[in-house]
Amino acid sequence: RASLSLLQWNPHWQCIVWNINGCREKATEKFHKMLQEADVDFANIVELEDDISALPLPPAWAALRTACGLDRVALVYNSRRWRPSGAPGARRTGCMEANDRPFILGKFTSVAGSGGAPGDVVVIGAHFPHPAGFGEHLGEEQTHGLRDALRAVMDTTSTREVILIADTNEFASTPSSTIAQYLGMPGQHVISTSLERTCCFDIDFPDWGAFDRIIANFGRGMDTKLHMQGPIPVWAQEVHHATQRRGAFHKPLGCVLEMEIAATAPTTSTASAIPVGVARGVAAETTITSTTSPSTSRVATMTATGTTTTSTASTTI
Repeated sequence: RASLSLLQWNPHWQCIVWNINGCREKATEKFHKMLQEADVDFANIVELEDDISALPLPPAWAALRTACGLDRVALVYNSRRWRPSGAPGARRTGCMEANDRPFILGKFTSVAGSGGAPGDVVVIGAHFPHPAGFGEHLGEEQTHGLRDALRAVMDTTSTREVILIADTNEFASTPSSTIAQYLGMPGQHVISTSLERTCCFDIDFPDWGAFDRIIANFGRGMDTKLHMQGPIPVWAQEVHHATQRRGAFHKPLGCVLEMEIAATAPTTSTASAIPVGVARGVAAETTITSTTSPSTSRVATMTATGTTTTSTASTTI
């Protein structure tokens, strides 16, 4: 395929623990519907599983799972198009905080030809911790474990194409290029979903709550889709009967990652081509946005690469 369909969602733990208005069952139904309607290649689902039962999936999808304490993520993939590598060191898990905030990443190989997409790709599913203060971004002590795990998988598999699908808990003031940089995603080309107000029901989805992101270091652009427009459905409006506390439900975020189009010889000009999202002479991050419907926008960005270090704060599985 010449594009990849991707999805990020954190219904939050209250949905399965409180389960008011049938939230768990309705969220599972919604997740299945999004997988099938968007024909998703990869999805990261946060806190919709517990230690008793795994999230059921439609026949065409499978998942890699990990947990840190009570916090759980499932990296879901289309098993008809992608196969996770079983090679030693090609998959890692870890916790971004002690016994909390899990991540899982691994190399995937296209089953039936890439059709314009990379034949091999490293995909990360994660639930990031919160920054130390409002408006700040995550620090070295919170991110080095995932960064080191990514470097280890890339070195082991010789794969440099990376997709991050995560609840990053980063404020809208932190660009996605900064996240790619501190994780050590290779290269200078970074594209991301637009910064949507996905978080959260308990704080009325403020404009700084662009926590959920999908970021890649390859491709031509992303068409972003916020899967819930306007008020969230009644089943997602979790309010605890005794405390009146509201659940921190996130809106699901999807995108289509478009691949590069093969260059063709110019017919009327010999000027060199400029990639989408890049302007001549621009060294800082460049962003292109367009809207084609109330629920869709496109973002492409370019940034410089960060550095990486080495540690052992992850597990090879």
